[in-house]
Amino acid sequence: MSDDAENEGAGEGQSENQGEDQGAQDAQGAAAAEASGEAEAQAPALYRPEGMDEADLGKTDQETIDRLYNRFKGLREQVSKTEVPKSADDYGDVTFSDEFTAKHGKPVSSDDKMLPILREAALEAGLPKSAFGPFVGKVLERAQEAGLIAEPVNPSTEFEKAGGEEKFTQRASALNTRLEGLKAQGRLDDGKLNELQLLTTTADGLGALEALFSLSAESGVQTGDGSGAGAVTKEQVLARMDDPRYDKDSPKFDPVFVDETRKLFRSLGLDKAA
Repeated sequence: MSDDAENEGAGEGQSENQGEDQGAQDAQGAAAAEASGEAEAQAPALYRPEGMDEADLGKTDQETIDRLYNRFKGLREQVSKTEVPKSADDYGDVTFSDEFTAKHGKPVSSDDKMLPILREAALEAGLPKSAFGPFVGKVLERAQEAGLIAEPVNPSTEFEKAGGEEKFTQRASALNTRLEGLKAQGRLDDGKLNELQLLTTTADGLGALEALFSLSAESGVQTGDGSGAGAVTKEQVLARMDDPRYDKDSPKFDPVFVDETRKLFRSLGLDKAA
């Protein structure tokens, strides 16, 4: 056999082998594709809610859940801020800015009689628990700045103007005793008493009441010390001098009472100074 014939036979055999190999590969590919198709057909379809943002869709349900969790993990905290309490007592205190508190104190304290009223109104209006304190505080601050409500009293400032908290308390107590005495004498009703007692919350108010009582003493008018109505007598003045409020060493010492007594003594034309 010639060399050309041998080469031709070898080529034909090689082509047949290659054809068989390609056929096997094609068959394997087809089988793999068929298996993949069957797997996809058997796998559950991914759930996709209608209208869901494409940015939240993952390649798997797990990936979608993770994306949604990360996006809305702060939602619960935001919702909690809008919750309305079941009871008015669940609301906290009214809060004010540091600047306002430094200047005016806290107009509505924890034991203020106005606080329960504000809480009840907030509950009826559906005000969220977290919004109560800041909201009411801001309303009161803005109203005060606009001059719609009286400037709140800052106790620290009033104590300082009166010479200290102890002195302020002593003067206020003495004046309230006199006012209660006038009510007992029938000279003041509850409405007038309450209005006058409001003056005992400020240093200037204390001074105003003390001045009024001093003027009354000069004219011989009784000012609620329990000695009764009518012109004062010498015996009544002497009795006042034995009163603990006249004794500077007594815990009940009252400088206003002392001043009144001395003026009453002089008003009687007595030579001896009280």
